[in-house]
Amino acid sequence: MEIVNKTSLTWYITKLVTLYFFIKFIIKFFLYFIEACY
Repeated sequence: MEIVNKTSLTWYITKLVTLYFFIKFIIKFFLYFIEACY
């Protein structure tokens, strides 16, 4: 049971980090797009 929990936690953290970088990239791209429009 503990091994399954550890694996789930690792998978969750990996997903969270991936999501964080994805959102960071989208925000950077969005800000660049706004600057290009002005």
